[in-house]
Amino acid sequence: MSDSHPGSELSIEQLVHALIRAVDPGSPSARRLLESGLQKILDVERSLHEVTRATRTIGNMLTPVNRFPPEILSRVLERRTREWDLITATHVCRYWRYTLTSNPSLWTCFQFQPSHDLNRTLTYLERSQSMPIDVNQDMRSPQALEMLKCFAPHIARVRSFVIRGPVNKDTILHLLRKPTPSLRHLAICFRGNSLARLPDDFLGRQAPSLRSVYFDGICPTFESPFPLPSLTQFNLHLPSSAGPFRMSALFRFFASCPWLQKVSIYASNEMSQDVTLDQVILLESLTELDYTSEPASRILPYLRLPRLNRLRVRLSSEPTQKLADMLPCDGQVLLAGVTKMSYRHDRYSQRIKLSGDGVDVSLTVFSLMGPIPVDWLSDGTYIPFGKIEDLTVEGSSNIAADFLISVFENLRVLRVTPRDTQFAQKIFRLLHPGTGIPCPFLREIHYTYSEPLDPLINLVQARLQAGYRLEPVLLAIPPEYDWDDEAELRRLVAEVFVQEKGI
Repeated sequence: MSDSHPGSELSIEQLVHALIRAVDPGSPSARRLLESGLQKILDVERSLHEVTRATRTIGNMLTPVNRFPPEILSRVLERRTREWDLITATHVCRYWRYTLTSNPSLWTCFQFQPSHDLNRTLTYLERSQSMPIDVNQDMRSPQALEMLKCFAPHIARVRSFVIRGPVNKDTILHLLRKPTPSLRHLAICFRGNSLARLPDDFLGRQAPSLRSVYFDGICPTFESPFPLPSLTQFNLHLPSSAGPFRMSALFRFFASCPWLQKVSIYASNEMSQDVTLDQVILLESLTELDYTSEPASRILPYLRLPRLNRLRVRLSSEPTQKLADMLPCDGQVLLAGVTKMSYRHDRYSQRIKLSGDGVDVSLTVFSLMGPIPVDWLSDGTYIPFGKIEDLTVEGSSNIAADFLISVFENLRVLRVTPRDTQFAQKIFRLLHPGTGIPCPFLREIHYTYSEPLDPLINLVQARLQAGYRLEPVLLAIPPEYDWDDEAELRRLVAEVFVQEKGI
């Protein structure tokens, strides 16, 4: 027989109601007494519940995780690596939730993925209050357009605006027709669509804080650009589906950005060259330029860039490719400090890399149709290659016979990686005292070995016999050679020094 009370498994309220049903229906006083007792019992129960909850709250506050000052807790979440970490942190306890949700600076980053919904956008907007916000929207979300429209009343406090994925151009451009006084970074990708034309009232013609712009499938084509006094970085990507665009529109945009420092342009289609060489544009602040054009559009000769120190150019081949086409106007100023050069020629491209004190230049001509005729020094183009002291040459026998070594009178270090024997013979013949040029300051040759070794041996012998210093000669041995091969090669080179110096 059980010792437990038959009503022990019932709640207090259920037990009292059971007693009420058990009393004599004809005894109102008994019922009133029980109902009064029930109310008092319920009041006691609520008080006990509040005391229990308060006790738990006080206990939680004494735990180490809840003893973080609000400022420290907020600072930790500001450095979160994933946006979901912020949401998770609000479910730790009441103290964390109150601290985090009452800090509007934590809710300013709208990095939304396709799985995110409209409610999350509205929650972030409410919690961010009046703080500047950063929008990074993936347009593959089913509710992407609805989420994007939520930002319309808040566009004045948008600090960065990044849109990627399939984009509704009309919605985006309508949203960006209002003034954006807080906007610093703007990136819009219309890839796969036709070239979008920016409206004349783009950004309400007021974007005083805008610092960087990335356009993919958009060209700044408005006829009367407005000043962008803070813009320092501009990236333009025009895929083949974008269609042609006018160079004059691009130049008008440049003219509205007096402090532009970095420009990157990729064009898959030919530009409409509706400018003349007497319309050269001066960009006084530009220090870096990265330019790729598959049809080799002639934009560089129209730019004067007195402070440029980093240049990346990739152009497709034309019947005659001139060095002047790959350098901005007065390009020799850019190369005046160059002391190191590498030249690479392969089946599909020719590339020159130049560097020196604060100078970094890479010029590439590419073609899928075979060897590329490049006339680097045509039309009297003056490049001070005489200052180059370190030269690296890599390629095959397709290299021109009058390679640039002929102008390197101050050359000190030569690094050669031949693709075939004819290549090595051609390069070393240019340095032979009897058939080429003196290069009196040449002291080191770094040679990546390819059979036979005779061109290098003959050059070393000829230069030592002519009285030139040449030490050391360094061999880079490919991995496929074993130790015996390497030792034999080094012995042959060493014998040349022993014989010619009389050691």
